[in-house]
Amino acid sequence: VRQRAPRAGHPMPRRAPAGGKGTAPPPKPEPPPPASTATPTKTATPTNTPLPVATATQTPTPSATATISPNATNTFTPTPTSTRTPTATATHTPTPTSTATPAPQICPANLIPSNAGFEAAPDLVDWESANNAAITNDAVQGSKAVRIGTASGGLGRFVPVTAGQHYTLKLWSKSTAPAFTSSIGMTFFDASKSNVLGNAASTQVLSLAYNLYTLETTAPAGAAYAVIWGWKDGASGHLYIDDVCLTSP
Repeated sequence: VRQRAPRAGHPMPRRAPAGGKGTAPPPKPEPPPPASTATPTKTATPTNTPLPVATATQTPTPSATATISPNATNTFTPTPTSTRTPTATATHTPTPTSTATPAPQICPANLIPSNAGFEAAPDLVDWESANNAAITNDAVQGSKAVRIGTASGGLGRFVPVTAGQHYTLKLWSKSTAPAFTSSIGMTFFDASKSNVLGNAASTQVLSLAYNLYTLETTAPAGAAYAVIWGWKDGASGHLYIDDVCLTSP
């Protein structure tokens, strides 16, 4: 059976259930519309609280203390300030004043009869050389003196004397050989000139410049001569003698 279309404005009749009578059951209540789900409140996106930027506290790097340690690596070693070495003040050493030539000794009664100052010619006349004695112009006075050396040697001469008489011998001498023995002296002999007697007098010459040496003694019994002599030992240096004077009161 075709159902008639409902009129406009009339609801469409509901068909009775099969086998049932009476009134059509009330329409089922419309299910309530689903409760509207509340739109979730948009949770505010948490504001990114900026993390506190760690303020770099600039801790000043302590300045390296300049440790003066010669072996420390990378340690500031100050360049030493050049210490001014004081210039040595030139001490004025006075040039030694040339000492005046020693005054010649006055020997008016000289018992040496000739060439006591070695000025006579020929050289060494009246004196006897015992090796390595020669004339030099390094004299106390005049232009000549005797020089012995460099090897060992000497000179001397005989002078008459009287036994028991006191004698004084003076002469100028110097030595450039302090490491070796340089001596001057007087020795007595008998009339034969071969026998040595006692009471000899001698001294060692140590001065580097001319110095006046004096010897005194008495001629022993039997003495007839005295030998005035100078002698130098060793292999270097010289012994100088000048202006020999022998006197007796």
